Amino acid sequence: MPAEQSDKEKEHFAEIEKALEEYNKNMVNPADFKSETSTTSRAYKEYKEDEANQKIAGDFFEKMCALSEKLFKIDLDKKNKDKIDIAIDFTALKITPEGVAGFSVMALLLFLGLGMLTLFMPPVIAPNLIKIMMFAMGPITALYIFKYPQNKATSVRIKSSGELVMVVLYMIVYMKTTPNLEGAVRFAAQSATGKVGRDLKRILWRLENGEIQTIDEGLMEYVVQWKNYNREFMDSIEFIRASMRETNPVRRENMLDKSVNIILEGTNEKMKHYSRDLQMPIMVIHGLGILLPIMGMIIFPLASIFLGDSIPYLVTYLIFGYDILIPLVVYVVMKNILDRRPSTKTVVDISNHPDAMPLNKMKIGKSIVPVWPFALVSGSIIVFIGILMLITFYGVDTTALKFPASLIASNLFHSLIIIIGIAVGLVVYYWGTSFQKIKIIKDIQKIEEQFESALFALGNRLAGGMPLELSLAKAHEDTKDLEISGLLRVTVKNMSQLNMTFHQALFDKKYGALFYYPSTLIRTIMQSISEAVEKGTKATSMTMLIISEYLRNIRTTQEKIDDILSETSSSMKFQAFVLVPMISGVVVSTSQIIMTMMFNIDAKMKALDTASMAGGMNPMGMMIDLESATQPWILQLLVGIYVIEILILLSMFVIKITDGDDKVKQNDLIWHVIIIGIIMYVIVLAMVSVIFGGLISTAMQVM
Repeated sequence: MPAEQSDKEKEHFAEIEKALEEYNKNMVNPADFKSETSTTSRAYKEYKEDEANQKIAGDFFEKMCALSEKLFKIDLDKKNKDKIDIAIDFTALKITPEGVAGFSVMALLLFLGLGMLTLFMPPVIAPNLIKIMMFAMGPITALYIFKYPQNKATSVRIKSSGELVMVVLYMIVYMKTTPNLEGAVRFAAQSATGKVGRDLKRILWRLENGEIQTIDEGLMEYVVQWKNYNREFMDSIEFIRASMRETNPVRRENMLDKSVNIILEGTNEKMKHYSRDLQMPIMVIHGLGILLPIMGMIIFPLASIFLGDSIPYLVTYLIFGYDILIPLVVYVVMKNILDRRPSTKTVVDISNHPDAMPLNKMKIGKSIVPVWPFALVSGSIIVFIGILMLITFYGVDTTALKFPASLIASNLFHSLIIIIGIAVGLVVYYWGTSFQKIKIIKDIQKIEEQFESALFALGNRLAGGMPLELSLAKAHEDTKDLEISGLLRVTVKNMSQLNMTFHQALFDKKYGALFYYPSTLIRTIMQSISEAVEKGTKATSMTMLIISEYLRNIRTTQEKIDDILSETSSSMKFQAFVLVPMISGVVVSTSQIIMTMMFNIDAKMKALDTASMAGGMNPMGMMIDLESATQPWILQLLVGIYVIEILILLSMFVIKITDGDDKVKQNDLIWHVIIIGIIMYVIVLAMVSVIFGGLISTAMQVM
C-alpha cells in the first residue's frame, strides 16, 4: 500500500513538473525585462503612427528637392534658411532649405534649356512669343519653388482654423462633465483630425516622455505658435486653462462658454474680411480671365483676313494663349485666393461607409470599377466621329456648292461634334466619380444638421426622468420623416434586441449604428455622451443639452458665413452656367458670319470683275487674303476647349469657396456645369448662326 501510494505521488509530481515546464517556456526572466512605459502609451503609438504616415514616400515636390540637393550644393544665407526652416517645421515637409534652393536652380536651368531648344524649332511649332515665354518661365518658376514652403505654411495655418474650432469644442464638451485638462486634451487629440490632432498627440507624447512636466505647460508652448495667425484660438485656450483655477462652478461654466464664443466670433470676422477681399480678385478673374479673352476672339478672324501673312502662325498663338496660358493664369489667381480662405467647414469623410468606394471608382452591381475607361471610350467615340467627318468634308470642292458659307457651317458643325465628345467624356468621368457618393454625403450632412435638435429633445426627456432606451425610442418616433431617424432606429434596435449597452449599440464594429453613419462630428459627440452615460442620467442629459447648445452656435455662425459668401458663389455660378457659354457661342457664330460675308462679298466682286472684263482688278482681293484667314471651325475648336477648361475652373472655385476641399461635391458640380454650359453654348451658336447667317445669305442673294 505505501509503495502504491508512492507511485501515485510520483505520477502526480511528474504531471506538475511537466505543467511547470510548459509554463516556464512563456515566462520572462526579470533580469531580461526592460520597461517600456514611456514608449508604448496610446498617445505615443497614435503620434508615431501619424508621423509614420506623414513620412511615407513623399510627394513630387519633396522627391524633387531630395534629388536636387544631391545635384546642386547651394548654401543659403542665415535669414532665408531660417525662414524656410520655420516653414518646414510647421508643415512637416520632408525637405531641407538646401533642397529647396537646389530645386529652384534646377527649374531655372530646365526652362532655360527648353527656351534654347525652341530657338531651333520651326516657327509653326514655336513662334517667337512662345520662345520668349519659355525664357520668362524660368525665373518665375524658380521663385515660386523657393517660396513654396512659406506659402504652404500659410495655407496650412489658414486651413487648420476649422480644426481649431472643433478642438476647442471637444475640450469644452469634455470639461463640462469632467473638469480635467489632461483628459480634455486627450479627448480632443483622439477626436480631431489633420495637423492639429497630430500636434495634440505630440503634446501628450512629450508629457509621458517627461519632456514637459504638465499638460498646461505643453498647451502654452503650442498655442504660442498661433499667436500671430489665430489669436482667437490662443485666447480660447487661455480661458479653458483659467477655468481650471476657478473654484466657483458658475464662473467656471461662464469661462468655458466664453471660450467657444471667442473662437466662433473670430472665425466669423475672418470670413467677413475674406469676403470683402474677394471682390477685386473676382473682378480680375471675370474681366481679364474670362470676358476680355473671349471678346478678344472676335478680333482674330478679322486680323487674319485683313493682315494675311503679317501675322504668321496665328493658330499656334491662339492654342498656346487661350487653351494653355489663360487657363493657367486663371488657375493661379484662383489658387492664390483659395489658399487664403479661412477654413470653416470640415469635409465629410465617407471612407468608412459600407457603401462608399474610392474617389475615382464607382460600383456596378457588386463590383467596384474605375471610371476613366468608360469616360475615355464614350468621349473618344464621339471625338473620332467628329474628326472623321471633318476630314471627309473639309476638302469638298466649293464650286459644287451654291455658297461657300454652307461649307463653313458644315465644318463648324463637325468641329462642334469634337467639342461635344470631349464634354461627354468629362461628364461621364465626373458623374461616375460622384453620383453614388454625393447621396451618402448629403445624407450625413442632413443628419449632422438634425443632430442638434435630436440631442436637445433627448436631453430634455432624460432630465424629466425618462430612461435612456425609452427616450431614444420616443425620439425615433418623433423623427420618422427625418434622416436621423435611421441612426436612432438602429441604436434602439441594438439595445433592445441585441442587449447591447449604449456604447456598444453605437460603436460595435459589426452592428454599431455609426457604422452606417460615419460622421466624425457625430462619432466624437456620441463618444462623449457614452462616457457620460456611465456617470448617470443627470450627467447624460446635461451633456446632451450642453452639446446641442454649442452645435446651435456653430450652425448659426456657419449660416452667417454662408450668407457672406452667397453673393460671390451666385456670381460665379451665373458666369459658369450662363455668361461664359453664351458669350463664347456669340463670338464663334459672329466669326462665322463675318467669314461668310467676306466670302460672299469676294465672290460678288469677282463676278462684277468678270462681267466688266477687268480681270485681275478685284479691289477686295487686293485688300484681304481669305486663303490665309483663320477658319471659323478652327476658332470654334479653340474656344470650345477654352470654355470647357473655364467651366471646370469656375466649378472648382465655387465649391472650394463654399464647402472647402470637398472632391465629391466638386466633381458633382463640374458635370452639371459642363452639361448646362455646353448645351447653352451649342444653342446660342446655332441660333445666332442660323438667324443672322440666313439674313446675310438672303441679302447677298438679292444683291
